[in-house]
Amino acid sequence: MSLFASIIYGFVSGLAEVFPVSAQANQMVMRQLFGVAHKEPIRDLLVHIAILAALFLACRGLFAKIRREQVMAYRMRRNPSQIRSLKGVYDMRLVKTAAPIMIVGLFFSILMPDFYYRRPLFCLMLLVNGALNMIPAYIHQGNRDARSLTNLDGILVGFAAALSVFPGISRNAAVMFVTLTREADKQNGLNWALLLAVPAVAVMILLDFISIFTVGIGTVTFMTFLGYLLSAMGAFLGTYFGVAFIRLVVTNSDYSGFAYYDFGLALFSFALYLIA
Repeated sequence: MSLFASIIYGFVSGLAEVFPVSAQANQMVMRQLFGVAHKEPIRDLLVHIAILAALFLACRGLFAKIRREQVMAYRMRRNPSQIRSLKGVYDMRLVKTAAPIMIVGLFFSILMPDFYYRRPLFCLMLLVNGALNMIPAYIHQGNRDARSLTNLDGILVGFAAALSVFPGISRNAAVMFVTLTREADKQNGLNWALLLAVPAVAVMILLDFISIFTVGIGTVTFMTFLGYLLSAMGAFLGTYFGVAFIRLVVTNSDYSGFAYYDFGLALFSFALYLIA
C-alpha cells in the first residue's frame, strides 16, 4: 500500500467507525482496491489505537459530563429522587447493560472468521445496513432519554451493537435503529453509540494483539511502518472530524443519505467480486 493510500485507508476507517456505515466493509473494499491481499495486524492495531484516542478527545465533553453527574449522584445517594435529574447517570447505566452483550458478540468473530468474510454475505449485510439507515426516517420521532428506558432497552441496544461483528453492519446504524424504534431522542441515540464505541474499539485492539501473536506481522520495513503510522494519523483525523460531522447530521437531518452509500457500496463490491 502506498503512503497516500495508507492515509486514505486510515482516514476512511476513522470516518466509518463513527458514521452509520461499516468500517470493516470499507476496509475490505479499500484493501482490494489498493492491492492488499490480507489484513495487516500492525496497521489495524495502530489505526484502532488512533481511533480510540480521537474518540476520547472528540467526546471529552460528553465523558466529563457523565463523570461529573456520577460524582453528584454519589453525593445524592440518600436522596434517590434528586438523582432522576442526572441524565448522564442513566446514560451510563444503559451503556453498562449493553456493553457486555456487544463485547461477547465481538469476540464471537474469532470462532467463525471465514463465515463472516464471504463476499455475498458481506454485500447482503451492506444492504441490510442501508435499510437500518433508511427506515428510521419513516418512524415517528420520540424524545425519550435513558431515564425512561428499561434494562430491556439496554439489552436490545447491546444485541444491536453486537451485529457490527458482521462486515457490512454498522454499530452506529444498528444502535440508532433500535433506539429510534424505542422512541428515543436522536441525539441521545448517537451519544449511546459513541459511548459504546469506546469498549468496542478497545476489544478490537485486544483482537489485534491476539492476531499479532497468532499469525505474526511478516516483514516490516521502514517504509512499511511509515505507512502504518500515516494510516494511524489518518484514522485519528477521520474519527475526530467524523464525530463533529455526525453530530451535525443528527441535529439537522437523518441517516437516509448514508443508506444510499450502503446500497452503492454493496453493488460496487459485488461487481468487484464478479470481476475477480
